[in-house]
This record gives sequence, structure tokens and C-alpha cells, in this order.
Amino acid sequence: FVLGLKRDANGAFIDQDAPPPPHMDALPTDWMPYDNCAEFETAEFLFMRNQMSAKQIDTLLDLWAVTLIKHNNAPQFANHRDMYATIDATPLGDTPWKSFTLCYNGAKPKQDVPLWMDGQYDVWYRDPLEMMCSILANCAFDGGIKYSPYHDYTTEDKQYWKNFMSGDWAWKQADDIARNEENHGSTFVPLIIGSDKTVVSVTTGQTKYHPLYLSIRNLHNSVQQAHRNGVVLIGFLAIPKSTKEHNDDIKYRNFRRRLFQRSLAKIFESVKPFMENFDVTSFPDGHYRCTVYGLGPYIADYPEQILLSGVVQNWCPRCIIKLSHTELLIKQLTYKQAWDEYGIIADLPFTNDFPRADIHELLS
Repeated sequence: FVLGLKRDANGAFIDQDAPPPPHMDALPTDWMPYDNCAEFETAEFLFMRNQMSAKQIDTLLDLWAVTLIKHNNAPQFANHRDMYATIDATPLGDTPWKSFTLCYNGAKPKQDVPLWMDGQYDVWYRDPLEMMCSILANCAFDGGIKYSPYHDYTTEDKQYWKNFMSGDWAWKQADDIARNEENHGSTFVPLIIGSDKTVVSVTTGQTKYHPLYLSIRNLHNSVQQAHRNGVVLIGFLAIPKSTKEHNDDIKYRNFRRRLFQRSLAKIFESVKPFMENFDVTSFPDGHYRCTVYGLGPYIADYPEQILLSGVVQNWCPRCIIKLSHTELLIKQLTYKQAWDEYGIIADLPFTNDFPRADIHELLS
């Protein structure tokens, strides 16, 4: 079967030689939700380039108002809240940030309760499905993207690998997706996830944050490396702060691990329905295609690899044993037996409930 076939906006097949639908540009005078170009440039300068604080924005706008009041006029914004609200209402802006809160719900000591047990942990993120749609619709990537897995061969008929979609893993994923006949002709889009152990901790109270990044590997390597919008920041994973005495506390370590896993599962839940059934998406060439997503390689250093994979320190986080075998061990053995004899922490990773995803295979 053929992958990456062109469709219309409703998902119906079209003539594969047909041109893409015309791109509708906004009128040069349309600055919605800003009243005019000057209002937009004011917000862009204060918020993006100068990154002025809210208090300083209010001071500047008040001074501006004093100079305009004699002309029966007013500045572009009443105060920083007015400016922020206008920025948030920008329809073509970045995917908005969202948050959810997780907390410890296990047993607590009757006295001297550790701070991390009473903490409320806000996880900030941007919807990865919306972010992927934005990347896929970016016309700057036209000509630098693959719509299906492929194999490259030398003149001596030897296979060689260059871009991600030329690899065997992408080919196997496409075979698995094709078992559902409704997905024939669809485009497989692997999501590449990465988290950075660089800690964001300034003015964050009892919580540290690890940045979370996302990309797609349909893009050619050259495009991926040259284009800054090929990799996007999609979240900040909450890591509870603790005193040194609690770092070796098994309850603290278990909670930290589960907080990490539950956060990832929650962030990517919007993608899950479209890992088995397609979503109609616009692509860089201007055409629509039916897209099936998949969790691809997760790029992380060793400390985060063991946090993700649920293995004991100094054990290998990558495993070639079938997932069903690992689940059976967790069900049959005690926590201590799994730890001592197999190097396994008896907690399932976030990929467990996602189709075609095994963290032990995906770690990179």
C-alpha cells in the first residue's frame, strides 16, 4: 500500500497531481486583535524584545497617558493586564500554555511532615497535538519533509541510512499502522521527545522544573538542524525539591518518579487517539493528509533514562525483553525481588498505555 497520499480537508482522497488549495493571506490592514500596526509593535517591543516587567509597563503607560491626555487621547494599552489580554487573544500566536496540578496522596507521618508531601506541583505545558499541527503546516519546511518511510540503497545495492524515515523502526511502525485498513494512504509522524536535566528553579518555591522538548522526524536532517522551529518547547516537568536527608527516602524517590511519569502521560493524552486512527492535518506543501502519530525516540541523559524506564541505578534502561514479560515480573514479584534480582522498579512507565510505544526501546 501507498503512504502519504493527498486528501481534502475532510479526509477524502483527491487527484494526487492536483495543486494545493490557495493560501488565504490576511489583508495588510488586518491587525486583529490589535487596533493597528503601532499597537502590535508596542506589544511586541515590550513583551518580546525588551521583556519589560508588568510594573514597569504600567509606569511607562501612565507616563505616556500624561502626554496624550491634553490631546484627548490615550496610549495603546490601559495597563499591563490590557496588553497581556490582547496578546493572549492573538489567533495566529503560539499554542497557549496550560497547566495541571499533581500532589502526593500517600500515607503521611503524624508529625514533621516533609514539605514535598504537602506540596502542590503545577506542570506547565502546550498541547503537543496543536504544536505538531503548527510544525506540519509550516510552509518553510516544504521540500524538506518525508511523507512516508523509505529505504535508500547504494549503487552496490547496499542499504544506507541518512534521514530518520529511512530507518527500519519507522518502516515497522508503518506496517503496524497499516493493519487497520482505514489508515491506508495515511502519513506516519513520529514524535521525538527530549527532556533537559537543566533545572529551572528561580522563584519556583518548592519545585524545580525540567524543560520538555518536542520535534517530528519526518523532517530531513539538514532542515532539522538549520530551522529553529523544527524543535519546540512544550512543557516544564515539575520536580519536587527536597532536603538532603530525604533524597534517599524511598517514598520521596517513588513520588518523584511517579510525578514524572504521570506528567508525561497527561501531557501527551491529546495525541493518543490519533496513534491508531488518523487526524486530517495540513502539511508544508499546502495539501491535507491523514496523519497517524507515534511516540518516537526519547532523548535523555542516563539519570533521566532510569527515571523514565523504571530501572535501578547502574542497570541498563534499554531492554530487548518483550513488554508482557516485564509486566508479568511486576505482577508476580515483590517490590524488593524485582529491585534486587531484575533491577526493575515496580511502577509502569508512561508509555505503557500508548499504542506501539515501549520506553525501553525508545530511549536514546
